[in-house]
Amino acid sequence: MAQSEAKQEQWYIFSNDIPQGKTIREVIDEIARQPGVRFVAQFTGEYKIFVAVEADTLEELQTAIAENYIPAGLQSQSVKLDVSSRIEAPKRGSPDYCAIVKVKTNGDPEQVLGAIDDAFEERYQQDEPDHHLFSYGACTVVPGPDFQILVDLGADSFQEVIRTAKVDLRAVDGVLPSISMSTSFLPGNAKRPGNPDES
Repeated sequence: MAQSEAKQEQWYIFSNDIPQGKTIREVIDEIARQPGVRFVAQFTGEYKIFVAVEADTLEELQTAIAENYIPAGLQSQSVKLDVSSRIEAPKRGSPDYCAIVKVKTNGDPEQVLGAIDDAFEERYQQDEPDHHLFSYGACTVVPGPDFQILVDLGADSFQEVIRTAKVDLRAVDGVLPSISMSTSFLPGNAKRPGNPDES
């Protein structure tokens, strides 16, 4: 398994506001140059831009938002990785097509996360080491009043990533049907500072 051993705290940011006079890609390019950013891409669905960042503290994150991310064009809602999947945290690599899914549960989020891991672990392992056909990462998040688990799914076609989210993920015990999903075609779109060849 490829469990992440990152020392810094992981945060995920969702943004819909694009400053007047700028394109989404211009904002993404600017955000990719900001401190702590390890992934940024355009998405279609509930939000336009999704960002994964690392910060040592909440104070460091808030300073980066105020001094770097907002001036770069990122207006945001953010959540913190609370408990990572035993398999992988979100946005550690993906095939060309990606879905970021906000999962609601009426059960214990950590137990449901474990059930989601169980559902995708065999498929994830079958595609090791490169994950060109399928990738999976997930975590519980805080604060999470409108969702408790963030799931990152990757597949080699748009139809398959949608099917995996709508059918396979929804079939997991504890996952409520009202998932919120945004999708992306990553080549030529996603920016990973320090890892230019990785989606």
